[in-house]
Amino acid sequence: MIYDGEGYLWAAGNLEDSKGNCLSPWVLKIDTLGQEVARYTFPLVSCKQIHSISLCDDGGIIYTGVSSDLPKEIAYQKQLFEGDLWVGKISALGLPEWEKTFGGTLLDMGNGISRGEFNEYVIAGITHSYDGDVGKNMGASDAWLVYINDKGKLLESKVIGKGGHEWATDVIACQNGDFLLVGYQHLTKGEEANLYGNGWLCRIDKFGK
Repeated sequence: MIYDGEGYLWAAGNLEDSKGNCLSPWVLKIDTLGQEVARYTFPLVSCKQIHSISLCDDGGIIYTGVSSDLPKEIAYQKQLFEGDLWVGKISALGLPEWEKTFGGTLLDMGNGISRGEFNEYVIAGITHSYDGDVGKNMGASDAWLVYINDKGKLLESKVIGKGGHEWATDVIACQNGDFLLVGYQHLTKGEEANLYGNGWLCRIDKFGK
């Protein structure tokens, strides 16, 4: 949930049936008294989930998550959720403006999104792919940064990993243009190897290093 500074709150979530099958993601705008101002429920054409939202200058929101053409129950049974990172924009009136997907052959998703100091948006997520918009893979799964503009155009893609599992679960922008990532890391080789994994914090400068 986020506050837009104008007296309204935005929330987003995902509907599932009693068996855990995907129904529809939703976005809700309410005032501070809890009265509904706008609502949008996405049509059920594939399995989609919203994981994070960020405020836009025009009062709308940009969301990110995952989209897959496979039914959720089949995907999880196969242990191969072949989804893509999903991102889109909802206007201040609660209407969809655009949506895009980015990724490769395997599972890729967005977990957090934040607007930078230069009006770019950075999505922090996870990639298992080695092709497509990802380009390479450092290990079993990697933290993935996707830079877009306010129209959803892909500006840059950056993979971060050390050969094991790195998952970026959220991102925030710093005043100097850097970004802070938080997540999970599990390495099985080298001095940092351990059985259960660790919390992970990473700072990326405005040049992506």
